[in-house]
Amino acid sequence: MDQMKKTMKILYGVQATGQGHITRARVLGPALQRYGADVDFLFSGRKREDMYGMEPFGEFEVRRGLTFYFNHGQVSPFLTVKYNNCFELLRDVLTLDVSQYDLVITDYEPITAWAAKIKRVPSLGIGHQYAFRHDIPRTGFNIASLAAMNWLAPAKESFGIHWHHFDHPVIPPMFDPPSHQKDIDPRKIVVYLNFEDVADIRKMLDAVEGFDFYIYSSQVRIPSDEGALKFRPLSNKFKEDIEDCAGVICGAGFELPTETMHMGKKLLVKAMDRQPEQLSNALAIKLLGIGDVMSSLDRAVVRAWLTKPQAQRVVYPDAADAFARWIVKEDRANPEAMIKNLWSRVDGLHHLSI
Repeated sequence: MDQMKKTMKILYGVQATGQGHITRARVLGPALQRYGADVDFLFSGRKREDMYGMEPFGEFEVRRGLTFYFNHGQVSPFLTVKYNNCFELLRDVLTLDVSQYDLVITDYEPITAWAAKIKRVPSLGIGHQYAFRHDIPRTGFNIASLAAMNWLAPAKESFGIHWHHFDHPVIPPMFDPPSHQKDIDPRKIVVYLNFEDVADIRKMLDAVEGFDFYIYSSQVRIPSDEGALKFRPLSNKFKEDIEDCAGVICGAGFELPTETMHMGKKLLVKAMDRQPEQLSNALAIKLLGIGDVMSSLDRAVVRAWLTKPQAQRVVYPDAADAFARWIVKEDRANPEAMIKNLWSRVDGLHHLSI
């Protein structure tokens, strides 16, 4: 009897290094709860005080985890090795009690993933990184980096997420679209290049006229305006500025470009050097024709991009709701049907021959 069915207890691990994983958890977590699951959250890769907008997660745990460190927009192997603590990571994996959970979901979060693997608790991986287990557009990888990506957060069953299926069983993006479309301010451009130095961003934009640039960065602590350059700390105001801006300049992550193209705004990305995932995302954006790419902080590229018309909107269905229902109500059976149905409801990519 459905009423007699035991409540599913889920531990949901989220890689908090970038904002994208948290953004996805904000929609998938509540969807799981709507379908009756009891969900606990664990975040790693960022300090608790550096996170914002975390109210939807209630009481949650934070661990140090693993993270990349950067210098002038490049992954720094030296700093990454220096500041990651593998002994603390191992201790957290071994001491994390997952025995009470029916399922561990990892959004590329290593502590929950490895705890589930070692202690033989069913696990499910969801995230953009898992898409690279398929033959999708990619560049910058070698055997070692692909092995490391697969090793970091293993799961018994995994589902990659991407902007296009590329003829593989990946899932459309999960994100929280705005409830209504705001009037666009044609002068307003949002800039989120969090792994670049603010001084380098200022140098790129300070001579670009005719636009107001809202520059969000974790390096900014207090809002300040320098003429057309509006420096802002990371906060919930970021989402509001995205909704009425004309375009977004950002890193080649996944979630922010997704929201940008879903709202039909112009997109310009700059991938981090030595970061194969971002380099591959930039390649996919080029191939799909859903945005522009710059290889460095280039004022001339920005100026040319600003003259371009608005982009074609790509409309994605509510993949989080469908995925949550499949997990809780459909007992994780026949994922192919769920995935096929989701892609049949995507609008804006039909012109592609990929």
